Amino acid sequence: MKQKTVRSLALALAAVPFTWSACAVAFDDIQFWAGSGTNRAGIVIDWTDGKTSQSILWGYRWNGPTTGLDMLQTVVAADSRLFAHLGQFGWGTAIFGIGYDLNNSGGFNTTPALSFDNGGLALETGSTNASDARVPADAADHFVEGWNTGFWAYFTKATQGDAWASSWVGAGDRVLADGAWDGYSFAAGFNSAEPSERTPALSNPFAIEVVAAQGPFGATPYDDPVSVLGMPSTNFYDPWGGWSGGTTVRRVKLVEPAYNLDATQTHKLITTLNEGSSIVARFEQPIQDDPAHPYGVDLLVFGNAFYTSSGFVNDSADMNTLMLAGGGFFEPMKVSVSPGYTGKPGQSSTNWQTWDWYRYKSGPYADTAFPTHAYRWNRTNSTWSNESMDFTKPVNPVFGPALESAGTAGLSAADAIDLYDGSGGGTGFDLAESGFTSIQFVKVEGLTGFDGGEIDAFSSVRPMVLGDSLTVTPENLTNGSATLRFQRPTRPSETALTLSFTAVSKMARVATAPLPDTSALTPYGRVLNGGGFAVAPLLGSNSVSFGANLRWAAGASYQGNGQDLAPLRQVGTDWENVAFSFEAASRSALVSGVTNSSTFALIQVLPPRITLAIGVDGLGEPLATVNFAALPGWTYTLERTVDFVHWNEVTSQTPLPAGWTALNDSETAGSAFYRVRMNRP
Repeated sequence: MKQKTVRSLALALAAVPFTWSACAVAFDDIQFWAGSGTNRAGIVIDWTDGKTSQSILWGYRWNGPTTGLDMLQTVVAADSRLFAHLGQFGWGTAIFGIGYDLNNSGGFNTTPALSFDNGGLALETGSTNASDARVPADAADHFVEGWNTGFWAYFTKATQGDAWASSWVGAGDRVLADGAWDGYSFAAGFNSAEPSERTPALSNPFAIEVVAAQGPFGATPYDDPVSVLGMPSTNFYDPWGGWSGGTTVRRVKLVEPAYNLDATQTHKLITTLNEGSSIVARFEQPIQDDPAHPYGVDLLVFGNAFYTSSGFVNDSADMNTLMLAGGGFFEPMKVSVSPGYTGKPGQSSTNWQTWDWYRYKSGPYADTAFPTHAYRWNRTNSTWSNESMDFTKPVNPVFGPALESAGTAGLSAADAIDLYDGSGGGTGFDLAESGFTSIQFVKVEGLTGFDGGEIDAFSSVRPMVLGDSLTVTPENLTNGSATLRFQRPTRPSETALTLSFTAVSKMARVATAPLPDTSALTPYGRVLNGGGFAVAPLLGSNSVSFGANLRWAAGASYQGNGQDLAPLRQVGTDWENVAFSFEAASRSALVSGVTNSSTFALIQVLPPRITLAIGVDGLGEPLATVNFAALPGWTYTLERTVDFVHWNEVTSQTPLPAGWTALNDSETAGSAFYRVRMNRP
């Protein structure tokens, strides 16, 4: 038997560059910035409690000398959802506990309770009140405290690309430099670990301050302008509830609006604006005119409008059988927006009347469509759930006429809730009309013919991410609003998927999901993006036919020309190659003419890792077998050399499903070296 000596070489792929960098969180990913100045630093807080968004990211700007403790306290003061319990000692300041209003309920405290100041700090002398047993009063929130059985570990790094290092000094002694990062990670049992993957913190989406208010307002309890701050009402106390059926504490719903006081009878809910009155409210952070906002809506205004129905309404009413009568009870009022003080000649930073304002003279109007709806309805069991609707997600504006004529369309209240698609309602405003790139102030006025309505709350709109859903209809195609964008869940500032519909047969819900597990794809290359989308009827069960073009973004870190990209579509448990074109401006792979709900993955192809096995064939002759993971539709050619000058083709293969592939050589005696060349479809 002849002896064969073989060697393996890494894949040679002509004309395809493989330059890429690791996907790391950068300053561009930060959504919430505190402070002002030319220097920037990042701060990460990891509660290590296993809850969604366990680790959250903020940014800090400053000029002049500053410390890590300054950054923490400034961020806590700026973010109304963030809280800290600190202790002062002769040697410095200790961090006992940190909390975060994770479900954005608008209220936060702990058990045992703490007294937080207006800046979100509970600052004490010594450790007498430190408690390892302190937990969030709302189990859905973050709060961890440690002193005797755990502590907040402090990590630092000089730049984004550095590794985390445990700090040898406290936050009060840490002098920040431009580009620095600080990390806090709770170490239960004093077992510390660096902060994990982080979710950018989002600013409070609701108005936080009444800048100015001018009456006349309504009679009590509709006379307090402060009622418009915070999230929209979800429950209310109806003193006549026993007479009208059901209980006195009611859920806010699109057929029964907020009224009177909250469920505890201690807080006013809505404010009536009579003729001559106005309210100016401020948001924590500017609201951007962002193309990633659904349906072009950037701002939501909530009132106490409602859709009329054909029967008695209370929490016991069956939304499946309660029919809409057609029309809504609306009391329109005009809305204006402003970026605030911009330094223009004649403007005063303390006088809102000197700023630039844009009034939506021809609508939309406050206290009209779409009425507030607080909770999801369970159609199957004909009952309410305790799952809140999303007050930062708008209703598709094209549904306005359909809901207002629902009586002739035969829509039930449950149908209307389905059309909301998880939204909490609100009247939507597109900032593009205003000409402002961003605004931070909103004004509602009671003007002649546009007065007597109510305001409950104001909210900014968030971009949807993979995992969210949106709706699309034939009307969206007609008015040019049939492009839906979904961002990366961990990077809401970066688009993951753009769905541009070219056809849709009826009202449809477009649900998305991120790739649950990419481990099966990593042998083929670097997974840059991916997820699934499903188009289903919004009402009824008849299928939806559609056509769409998909843009899967390769991401900001991708610097190639598209030649090394491979979009794959899942078919059962296999993956198939998909034809695409590369759009350099958006660094996206465009897949055109998709007509079926599908799951995709976008791969940056990397040289496969090949293994070489020596055996014998059926005749007892030496057999060299090269194994590697192969992409579907790509042609793989095994080549042999004995002198590294002349390469001979041995065999080739074009696998259809992705998977492990073997190429064999039984022809060479003596010493030989192999390489695998691949060519894209």
